[in-house]
Amino acid sequence: MEDKKGELNLQEEELKQELLSIERDSNEFKTKEVDFSDKLEKLRGLENHIKKQLKEHESLLRSLKIRDVSNLLGQLSEGILVPSAEPAADVADDDDIQRCDTSSAVCPEDAMLDIQQDFISSGLPTLTEKELENLDLEILDLELQQLQDYLDNFTGDIEVLEEYARRLAEYQRRKLDLNQAVGKREEVRNKCENLKKERLENFMEGFGIISMTLKEMYQMITMGGNAELELVDSLDPFSEGVLFSVMPPKKSWRNISNLSGGEKTLSSLALVFALHKYKPTPLYVMDEIDAALDFRNVSIVANYIKERTKNAQFIVISLRNNMFELAQNLVGVYKNNNMTKSTTLQNIDVLHSS
Repeated sequence: MEDKKGELNLQEEELKQELLSIERDSNEFKTKEVDFSDKLEKLRGLENHIKKQLKEHESLLRSLKIRDVSNLLGQLSEGILVPSAEPAADVADDDDIQRCDTSSAVCPEDAMLDIQQDFISSGLPTLTEKELENLDLEILDLELQQLQDYLDNFTGDIEVLEEYARRLAEYQRRKLDLNQAVGKREEVRNKCENLKKERLENFMEGFGIISMTLKEMYQMITMGGNAELELVDSLDPFSEGVLFSVMPPKKSWRNISNLSGGEKTLSSLALVFALHKYKPTPLYVMDEIDAALDFRNVSIVANYIKERTKNAQFIVISLRNNMFELAQNLVGVYKNNNMTKSTTLQNIDVLHSS
């Protein structure tokens, strides 16, 4: 369990570092996006202004065309321009109409037909005679002059639109990169969250089993006591740790730090045996675990090691006879002539009984 927990913690740290790197890139992209968005808004404002001016100019041009047609209709109504009976092969333009010989009142018929067709196809409303009479030519001339002055003084630069298009393309590319980075960040974040969830589930599952087993082990070792494992922070068990409390027989609940030497030993052994039952370890080394125990408790621990932990090997350093009696092999270390020697004995009674 500890190895898996360490591996999950290592993976979590790696993912956190990768997530921080992606978040830094994402923040940089967001800053650039805001900068480009401001510039884009300014360019769009300029574009809207130009479009508005173009619409105004188109409206003025249509008004001027109405004025020209109105003048032509007025001249026709007064008999100044009379269509000729002779058909012409070519169509004359407005300048040709103005160059007609007004003294003779002769003008090409096809020129008049062309002007009338332009008037009809332009989609402009047809004015009545009364409306034509109410038109103020001086106002129209003034509007035409203002429009001409504006066109002469207009200093619009096409490079602005080119720069706008380039910036827009760059903005779209940056936005795509940002979306990809955000997507990758979300993928890593989801993976990190799944690992955290898996770690929490595995920990809580093991914690529940170990807590129940700890109660049984402590009750067996102490013959009537009780033990409890509690999370300091149940919402985040990895931040504050675990609280280990025991209630020795005929005593109140106490924290393990407030126990005597023998009671601490029994509590620790109960936790070790509970961990062994949840996830056995093949080898245990225990150094004088029975030093603070009385005769009865030494026998209880020794019998548990012998009967319940046959799937593991225990190396116990002890000076108690009732621990020796239940060992399969005895290794004695002694001093002889200023030299350390050792001898090994087999406990035949225990070997034959097992």
